[in-house]
Amino acid sequence: PLAGAQIGGVTTYTITGTASSTGTSVLKVKVSTNGGKSWHLATDTSGNESWASWSFNWKMSSNTADDDGDIDPGEKKVIKDGSYIIKSRAKSHSGCVETAGPGVTVTVDNTEPVTTASAAGYVFGSMTAVSPVSVTLTASDGSGSGVAAGSPEYCIDTSDTCTPNLAFGAAINVTCAPSSTCTQFVRYRSLDRAGNSEALQSAIVKQN
Repeated sequence: PLAGAQIGGVTTYTITGTASSTGTSVLKVKVSTNGGKSWHLATDTSGNESWASWSFNWKMSSNTADDDGDIDPGEKKVIKDGSYIIKSRAKSHSGCVETAGPGVTVTVDNTEPVTTASAAGYVFGSMTAVSPVSVTLTASDGSGSGVAAGSPEYCIDTSDTCTPNLAFGAAINVTCAPSSTCTQFVRYRSLDRAGNSEALQSAIVKQN
């Protein structure tokens, strides 16, 4: 990956690279995702055992074993959010081991953003004679990768089934025609820069 890459929303992230050796051939390539503290064997993808291209599947989550060694499908071990330094090094058939460089620093973000809806002077789900009701959406990704451009997204309908497809900008005015009773749903969600999607939420506006 490029330095500064945001990684998230996946169970496995594939790291790729190339390797070569002058005067001899490459025996193997290893990859570290913790700045060189531990190393893992990559896979030769060259097709001719030259390691001219290689890959390593970095697991973002995996099943955890119980004390008796059984795997519980309901339990997941997830890579913690934060910064990670990815390094690689090759070893030749002559026994020479490459000195790993500084590597690249990436950010892992497996946490979904959070969006809140608010309307000054109105409690969602209650009946009001006010029209329009102005709804504001506020999104946050905490210490993660940050809220993606175009988020939050929203839509408005009367059946609570629409898919958010409008980028929130200014306050959303929910209106109801005079002498009418209306129940409308402001449905919304956000994405972050790492690709994590928030579960869709809904705010009910009732007007009479």
